Amino acid sequence: MDAVASPTTFRLTPRPYQYEAVAALLAAAARGVQRPLLVLPTGTGKTIIFALLVQRRGGRALILAHRDELIQQAVDKLRLVDPTLPLGVVQADRDEHTASPVVASMQTLSRHARLTRLTPDYHTIVIDEAHHAPAATYRRILDYCRAGRAEGPLVVGVTATPERGDRQSLRPIFDGIVYQKTLVEMMQAGYLVDLRAIQVLLQADLDALTTAQGDFVEADLETVLVAANAPAQVLAAFQAHAAARKTLLFTPTVALAYAMAATFRTAGIAAEALDGTTPLATRRAILQRLAPGRPRSSPTVPC
Repeated sequence: MDAVASPTTFRLTPRPYQYEAVAALLAAAARGVQRPLLVLPTGTGKTIIFALLVQRRGGRALILAHRDELIQQAVDKLRLVDPTLPLGVVQADRDEHTASPVVASMQTLSRHARLTRLTPDYHTIVIDEAHHAPAATYRRILDYCRAGRAEGPLVVGVTATPERGDRQSLRPIFDGIVYQKTLVEMMQAGYLVDLRAIQVLLQADLDALTTAQGDFVEADLETVLVAANAPAQVLAAFQAHAAARKTLLFTPTVALAYAMAATFRTAGIAAEALDGTTPLATRRAILQRLAPGRPRSSPTVPC
């Protein structure tokens, strides 16, 4: 596969598979694929890939993200690729919608008053964390921007998890995967560290739990884990195996996340909990408190 020429303003050397991914996306567009999907594991630089793609294709571009951290990450990587890009942000009180590329908060842009301010003449639209794309908010933006029409933009989805937990298909949004590398492939190639698992045993009986669509019912699972004193058990495992590291915990319910954080704080370990309803200002304050150079912390994030 042909490599993509590295722009002279680029401040780092892209990895071979990042060049391959851009070339695959360009080749798919040349074949008439209007809605390609890129699948790569977390940590392999998907943002660099779509930043390179946007620069290579030229024209107006829109990048959609659903989290504050992802918006800033996209801005940073686009500036790495080309510091001269007159990029703008559409988020909260920022409304730089005439710039190109535009990095936009999906929640902000999907509002009618904000969306109708856009001129829908984009050459490229990128959806970060594309497994969220079937949501009505994304569809509203794509419909407004004429996605799927013959004269419409190239809509590129990037994700590490193309299979949704609710089994909802991405096929109504994307034509298919045009480039993919698995977690194992990236580890074998040396781009990701190998996994090491440690099993922590609890005195909990999960056999009696009911399931819905193949997963445990969250409320029932929470009851069993609390009864098994899971927060204390996780704390002990952390102290035994990861005490010198910052740690990210995923829990099945919001309440359990906050219980975990409280247990860690009781042991003198700085810990924070957040969930999908945590306000943006609070999320930013939490990340600032856990930034490098601050005391060792263990943030707790519910699934």
